[in-house]
Parts: sequence; C-alpha cells; structure tokens
Amino acid sequence: MSLSPFRFAIRMPSDHRVNSLTQTLQKVRSEGHSILDLTVSNPTRCGLDRPDPSIVLDPLCAPANLTYAPASRGDRRARVEIAQYYYTRGYTVNPDDLILTSSTSEAYSMVFRLTCDPYDRILIASPSYPLIHELAALNDIKTDAFPIHWMDDHWRSDLDKLPACIRPTTRALVCVSPNNPTGSVLSHSDYQRISACCNAHSIALIVDEVFADYPLDPSRPVPSSVDHAECLTFTLNGLSKVLSLPQAKLSWIHVSGPDHLKSRALEHLEHMADHYLSPNAFTINALSAWFAHTSRFQQPILQRIRNNLNHLSNLHQPGFRVLRPDAGWYACIQVDPRPGASQTDESICLNLLERYHTLVHPGFFFDFDQPGVLVLSLLTPENTFSKGISNLMESIAKAL
Repeated sequence: MSLSPFRFAIRMPSDHRVNSLTQTLQKVRSEGHSILDLTVSNPTRCGLDRPDPSIVLDPLCAPANLTYAPASRGDRRARVEIAQYYYTRGYTVNPDDLILTSSTSEAYSMVFRLTCDPYDRILIASPSYPLIHELAALNDIKTDAFPIHWMDDHWRSDLDKLPACIRPTTRALVCVSPNNPTGSVLSHSDYQRISACCNAHSIALIVDEVFADYPLDPSRPVPSSVDHAECLTFTLNGLSKVLSLPQAKLSWIHVSGPDHLKSRALEHLEHMADHYLSPNAFTINALSAWFAHTSRFQQPILQRIRNNLNHLSNLHQPGFRVLRPDAGWYACIQVDPRPGASQTDESICLNLLERYHTLVHPGFFFDFDQPGVLVLSLLTPENTFSKGISNLMESIAKAL
C-alpha cells in the first residue's frame, strides 16, 4: 500500500532560501571583513548610554514573582501603569480597555483572528514593515495596500485613494504611525478621515504606534489613536520600543470605538488571551519601577536618532536626497541613477556591501514602488553611521 507523503500547511513559505543581499553579506563576512551595519535596530546592541543595569535587574527580584497569579486581560496593576503612561502623553485611558500580550506580533495575530475569517483581507499602508504581511499569511489572511507617497517634502498617506482600495472582503485597515520605514505620522485630522472611512465600510482600524515616543522634531509629539472612537480601533504598543526592552516581552492592545463593538471586542480578546496567558510575572511586577525611568531609556535613543538625522540632512551631493522622516528610528534616502543606467536599489546595496563592506536595506524589502530608495537605521552608532554614509556617497559619486 502506498502512503501519501507528509504535507506541511499551505500557509508555510514554499522555501526558506535567503535573498541575494543576505548571501552576499554571508560571503563578505566569511572573507573576514568587518561590516559597517547601517541596518541595526536592536536597542540593546547599538552602544547606547543605557540606564544602570540595576534599574532593569533589581525589580526582577520582587517576592511577588514567586506566586503565579494569572489574569486573562493581564494583571490590572500593569494595565494601570500603562494607562498612566498614556496620561503622561496627554491621553485618558481606562485600564479595563487594555489587553496584555507578550509581543506586538502576538497582538497583531490576536486582532487579525478577531476581525478576519480565513482568506479575508486586510489593507496595509505601504511602504511598510514586511513582518505585517508575514503575520497576516500565518493567520490565513490576504493583504492589499494603500499608498504612502513623498509629497511636498513629507511622507503622507494618500487618504483620497483609501476608499477605492477597500474590497467586499476587507475586514481591517492597518496603519503604522509613525510608519516603519518612512517615519510618516498620522495627524488627528488623518485619524478622523480614516475612522470615518472605516466606519462607513464597517471595517476595523488597527494602529501600530510602537515608535510614537520618538518624534524627530521635539516640538511635534506624535498623536495616538487611543482617543478615536468613531470606528472599532485597536492600538498596539509595547516595551520593545517604549522602554527599549525587547527582551522584557510585554505589549498591549488598547480597544476603543462605539461602546457595543468595544465591549464585545474586549470579551473576545479576553477569551483568546485566557487560552495563552502569555505575559510573565517578572515583567509585570517590574513594570512600575521601569516606567519610573522612562526618560532614561528614551533620551539616549532620541539623542542618537536626531544626531544621525541632522548629519544626514547636512549632506549635499548630486544623486543623493534624504526623504526626511517625522518620527521613528529609520530614514530613507533616494539615490537617483545616472541617465541610461539600469541601477536598482538592490544593485546599489550589493555594490555598497561588496566594495565598501557597508550594509543598508534596499527599498523593495518594504514595498517601495520607486527605484533607488535605501533604508537606514538612525539607531546606528554615530561613528559607524558617519563612515557608512561617507562610503555610500562615495559609491554614488563614482556611479555618476
């Protein structure tokens, strides 16, 4: 009797081969070259002036950690602390409108499974971080895009095109504000237009605001979606960026919107969360002590990203243009190819890596529709950033 071969689920990728940039990176490293990495975004490995280790580690010794006290929405003391965090940003948040998760990725998955049946669709502002598309695929959801354009020296969501992008099976709209990687920020009036559109089409709004604490202009704080209630709205955030502690593994979902939808959504999310109980007691019990030092976690990052952006903005060279972000940890550069050249963002990155041992992201990783866009991390140590940008500009000059 012949047996059918084992088959993995169709939601899995057909293969896991690495792209050409990763292959080249592995080759250059195997040859013994040091890499100037302008893509690093791990705040624990960027040479930042971090708070004294005792500030992070001492609260983990709390006696309460010896007791397991699970709560489906997450410990209410932690939710109160998160509500206080929003108060410092100028927003009033009810702790009972929060659901705790272990990561923003988990939060995305829960909201996707709440709002979408298999093969329903979500609409994602694009360019955007590719992780969202991957999470959608893992949850059996299809994705569409509506555009973010460079207009009038700013990245802006093209909200005029939003209604035409919504299909009959669209169940949610995903906005990342500040956007990764463009650094565009949705204003209060943008949220009003988006909420009205979502309400008119009976779809949910999902807002990822993990970079909200990092405006590049200190006089322009980033608005939050937590106080927009015209449509059912899920606002995602977490300690990975708020306190630059990705290893702490604590994030949250804030739910707002019409009362009858909000209460039902919270019931469903609590039901899901109760099956996983993923937040850990050590982080929960340390949260109050950590939040007391929020500025000590954030200020070194703000100084680093603003200094690197200022360095970029002061550079002037033909074929090189900074597409200035409003907030976040990334910046985009437009490299204009010489007339008649077939240069792409990938070929620029490969040349830079092979000849100058300098790593940047090509724009197609993030679904940019124009060629020659490169994405850099402003979190890169300043000396490395300066040298890497010098290498980039030299490579551009030689190509012109």
